[in-house]
Amino acid sequence: MRDKLKEWAVLPYNVNRIRKHYLLTTPWGGWEVFDEEDFKRVNRMSFNEDSGLFKRLKKSRLLLDTNNLDKITNEFRQLRAGLFYDTGLHIAVVTDSCNFNCLYCQAKRANRNTYMDLKIATNVLGCLFASSNPSVRLEFQGGEPLLNWKTVEFLIRYSRKQNKIEKKNLVISLVTNMSLLDKEKINLLIKYDVEVCTSLDGPEGLHNQNRIFKDGTGTYKVVIEKIKRLQDEYKKRKINKKIGALPTITKQSLPYAKEIIDEYVRLGFDSIHLRPTNKLGQAQKNWDKIGYAAEEFNDFWQNSLDYILELNKKGIDIKEMMAVNMLRKILRKKDPLYVDLESPCGAARSQLAYAPNGDVYTCDEARMIGSDMFKLGNVLKDKYQDVMKNHNLFYTSEASLLNLWDYNSAFCIWSGTCPVMNFYEQKNPVVKITQTSKHKIHNFQFNYIFEKIIYDKEAYRIFNNWVKET
Repeated sequence: MRDKLKEWAVLPYNVNRIRKHYLLTTPWGGWEVFDEEDFKRVNRMSFNEDSGLFKRLKKSRLLLDTNNLDKITNEFRQLRAGLFYDTGLHIAVVTDSCNFNCLYCQAKRANRNTYMDLKIATNVLGCLFASSNPSVRLEFQGGEPLLNWKTVEFLIRYSRKQNKIEKKNLVISLVTNMSLLDKEKINLLIKYDVEVCTSLDGPEGLHNQNRIFKDGTGTYKVVIEKIKRLQDEYKKRKINKKIGALPTITKQSLPYAKEIIDEYVRLGFDSIHLRPTNKLGQAQKNWDKIGYAAEEFNDFWQNSLDYILELNKKGIDIKEMMAVNMLRKILRKKDPLYVDLESPCGAARSQLAYAPNGDVYTCDEARMIGSDMFKLGNVLKDKYQDVMKNHNLFYTSEASLLNLWDYNSAFCIWSGTCPVMNFYEQKNPVVKITQTSKHKIHNFQFNYIFEKIIYDKEAYRIFNNWVKET
């Protein structure tokens, strides 16, 4: 037996029971589901090299030998690709001013409206192109970024011009409430291949409860009109591009899972990302009106996924993006580079947020709470390399290692945590992870996905189709 142990070994694993089955996962991304009898045999190591159980363990990467060491190593690098790249997402917050007054706005309200000037914008581009990552995204956020169109236009034009020299895979995206979109802006966005994402909370009555103008009137009709206008422009010019849209789920949303999804299907969207509300900014102030417990969101998300799967079984193409990101990790062992599912989190390594005054933060949530604990410098005096060496970055990354806080979790290899929100909620960098909303929600979502994989063959087929490689 001692000689055999030199040739192969079962890797360390964590366990999660799902009904009558046991999910075993390793810190390197291997996983398999066993019934109780086989689970006990694995636990007792009561199998030999000629058994079917041995072959299952090896195929699922729960067992290591000299023949599959390279495969396990390569799959781990693929699953944790974010660890091996420099900053990819650069969020330019060009203004904190907004013409909406959304009840759940997470942005910290400033005493006065500030706008990013062209000097700061130029230095933001300097940071973006200083990143060694061959693929970078410049994303405009706010406030409402179209209120500072001068700087947005400058950044679009000159990032494309500079990239003719740098030759990166540059994606430019605009996150906007759409209300200020006009012909001039549409033409420039199309000319420079800018992706557009907006917020749509569902049908008119639901959307208008939380997303309102400063005078209190609803914004739904304006948003829908601008979405259709941009969609028509894409169609007229034969551009294969889709508008992104995101709902923010509030207490008012919880009874209307089907109606929200039906609205997205009606408008031609093939995906929806169901996000819980963060208790930041205006959302914290209005929490009694819009807030809920993690368990309430989990019920909503489960009802939504059940309905989305029903629609898929009827041939209607719609998918939920959090599930897609999780499934890419589980089924394809691919890193979707989605910061909420990274450990350590994507703070600075995957994304940086630039405030209107040039302050640099580990992420947009850090910028929203405005704490110096997550501030990395200012583009007017700090180069990109200096920002990336700031001690706050190392502290933030260390605090976001999920396996420090929940090392027994079977979902740890695929999940992540947010040190900014953890600190904001608990006022302590040493987090009680099981008490955080994000952890409760992620664990529920992973458990739901595996329950469908194990017990619903048609759902498993649909899941595979969602992450099918083209």
